[in-house]
Amino acid sequence: MLNFSLLFFMNNQEKLKKIEREKEEHVTKLFWFTLEIAVIFGVPVFFAVLISLKLGGGKIKWIALLISFVISWVLMILRYRDLAQKMKKYDQDIKRLKEKISQENK
Repeated sequence: MLNFSLLFFMNNQEKLKKIEREKEEHVTKLFWFTLEIAVIFGVPVFFAVLISLKLGGGKIKWIALLISFVISWVLMILRYRDLAQKMKKYDQDIKRLKEKISQENK
């Protein structure tokens, strides 16, 4: 996230470089997150199709696909919880530091 108090003391060229660097970092993170989602949904489906081919298809195929769907969403929920916990920790740290800074300024 952009630190506006730091930007106040930077010239425009430095600000531009900082913003461009942060944008690139976010694009990279977004790419890896998208790839992670594709793997979370793709791997269970791959194994479901593989199992259904080995066991003869038919009803087994639909059962395997249903199980892979459930597994994928369980993994997504676990991933979301992990990210939510990290964001909560960041928010707590930010709040604590802001309180500390406001106490120092008094």
